[in-house]
Amino acid sequence: MSSDRSPDPQEILRRTSRTFALSLAALPGVMREPVEVAYLLARAADTIADTGPVAVEKRIEGLRALRAAVAGAGSGPPDFAGVGPGSGRDDPVAAAEAALLDGIRPLLTRLEALDPADLGEVRRVVARLLRTMEGELAWFLPGQSAGVTAWPDAPALEAYTDGIAGCVGPFWMRLVRRHVHAFSPGSFACWRSRPGAMGEVCNWSTFCATCPVICGGECAFFPWTSWQR
Repeated sequence: MSSDRSPDPQEILRRTSRTFALSLAALPGVMREPVEVAYLLARAADTIADTGPVAVEKRIEGLRALRAAVAGAGSGPPDFAGVGPGSGRDDPVAAAEAALLDGIRPLLTRLEALDPADLGEVRRVVARLLRTMEGELAWFLPGQSAGVTAWPDAPALEAYTDGIAGCVGPFWMRLVRRHVHAFSPGSFACWRSRPGAMGEVCNWSTFCATCPVICGGECAFFPWTSWQR
């Protein structure tokens, strides 16, 4: 059940990603709140999507509820009871993630308090991440195929890598342009095309590192066109 109590954001950041917490502290002050809110919402989404013991259908339902709340279209703060890892965990990271889901209401309040332009950016990138996670879970739904389930082709994989990682780069660059450095139109157009590709490269690195594990099960991120060569 979600609550009104506000977990310490810095403590959650330290427990879930110490490196990100240190990087956030180095940002210009005006950028910290939108970046921190976006990160914590994305982390909440990751927690819902990756909690293996929970049925896939229930995880998708949780992601949709969070997406509606982020868009301001929900009837109230979503209740994630039975969706996340649970609060009684010995693992400090899992405990921090459970506290994040349990305290989602204060995080949504912080989201609504952002500057309108920053609010739009955070909503856009988080919605893209959430939709991609929903699509990933639905596509790789256990038991829907007798064999290995893979993306159908390279464009599907490219769309996935952009939605799960690449979209964060342009989000970052738009915040930098608004708050820190006023790029000329020409230079911004040049740089705007690079962060997405960088995010996709990072995600490809993850695929390569986890491929032996993933392919040993029932799903594979590499498309069928690659398997058939």
